[in-house]
Amino acid sequence: MDDKEQYIAYTIFKSKVVLADGNSFEQLFTELMVRRYSDFKQVKPQGQIGDKSCDGMSLAEGLYCQVYAPEDISKNDEESAKKFEHDFTNLLSYWEGEGFVIRKFRYVVNDKGKGVGPTTHARIQAERLKHLDIDIQLWTTSDIERFFSELSSESIMQIIGFVPIPSAAFCENAALNEVVSHLMTIEKPPLIPTLSITPDTERKIQFNHLNADIERFLNNGLIHAGQVEEFFDNNNFGQREILRDKFSGLYNEAMETVPDAENHPNEVFLYIYQKASPTPLKSPTQIAVQALMSYYFETCDIFKKPE
Repeated sequence: MDDKEQYIAYTIFKSKVVLADGNSFEQLFTELMVRRYSDFKQVKPQGQIGDKSCDGMSLAEGLYCQVYAPEDISKNDEESAKKFEHDFTNLLSYWEGEGFVIRKFRYVVNDKGKGVGPTTHARIQAERLKHLDIDIQLWTTSDIERFFSELSSESIMQIIGFVPIPSAAFCENAALNEVVSHLMTIEKPPLIPTLSITPDTERKIQFNHLNADIERFLNNGLIHAGQVEEFFDNNNFGQREILRDKFSGLYNEAMETVPDAENHPNEVFLYIYQKASPTPLKSPTQIAVQALMSYYFETCDIFKKPE
């Protein structure tokens, strides 16, 4: 799969996760895990005894998973905490009693990107402190999506089926919207640049004959550029490469399109900014485009690197 196909596959999978509740999410999670662990087995509930608080296991890993997928996790923190506490206690009582070795327990919550409340986190930590020999972790939507991105192309196709041929414009707009959404979740913007400047921005600005207004634009964009890089590092679904190609392509297009004149470098910069910005341009999108242009300016995907 190329970057765009991978991103479309991720978008389809993400939609499946968001729409899945209860058994449908459990089945989706199982499909993922059997491709992540070759010996992973789903535990089928039996009548009144159920599944003894284990939806699936990998004996080789000593890994046991229990899934919780409510319609709205934000309204069910106390219920989620109680379920974790009950299921973990029940798991130890039954499976260890039957001679199974439990080295890892994963409480898998479909939070649909909303996060899990403090009560659940506190109960999980309390059990960690009581059972130091067991690796207890909370898995949420972000973990599930990350595991999906690490699968082979064949496994990805087996889970989501046919991947349509994506258009570059769709992928670029979707990736940009994700960066915008990420920046909007940051409650307090930093006061200083969040990305280390390599190569030196001032030197590159002078080398490319960009004016003081562009310099201010780039310095302001660098305030958020590190947060963009963090987003790319934590979401390995091809967004970095898709947007890199977008801005690099716009730079090459501008170099051919913008008439050569004394102010040519600044007109090229403005051309990229205008073409990269959706219409109408809203404040969060403007900040994202500014951060992305500063990010790709630093990585030398747009404009020339000083000799």
